[in-house]
Order: sequence, then structure tokens, then C-alpha cells
Amino acid sequence: MTEHAVIPMSAVDPPETIKPPRNITVEQAVHEILGLLRRSRGCKLYYSAIAKELNLCLSIVIEACREIVKRAKP
Repeated sequence: MTEHAVIPMSAVDPPETIKPPRNITVEQAVHEILGLLRRSRGCKLYYSAIAKELNLCLSIVIEACREIVKRAKP
């Protein structure tokens, strides 16, 4: 049997603090994500954490991160 972690309700954002994700271009997201990565000083960041921190849609974050990796390849 698999055990599941229980998240206390205090750890979940109350509905009044949840904002709809910002609608920005992938290029804008690339720049914002690069800035966040610089500020993180090498800490591992997950797509979901980036989306939450920058208030972006997860699909935009994934697409922007793929673009960042593509640009980093020689």
C-alpha cells in the first residue's frame, strides 16, 4: 500500500490570494526565468515552483525552459 503525504490546509493558498496566471509571451517568460535562475544561485527549481513564483501558466514555463535549454546547446 502506498502512503500519501497529507498537506495541512494552512499550507494551501487561500482562494482570495490565488491570482490567474499572467499571459506573457514565451520570450518574456525566458527572460523572467533566466532572472529567477540567477537569483536562485544554483538551487534546483521545479517547473511548478517557477510557475508559482512568477505567476505563469505551467505550459508557458515548460516551453520557455525548453527554449532556454535549446539556446544553451552549442
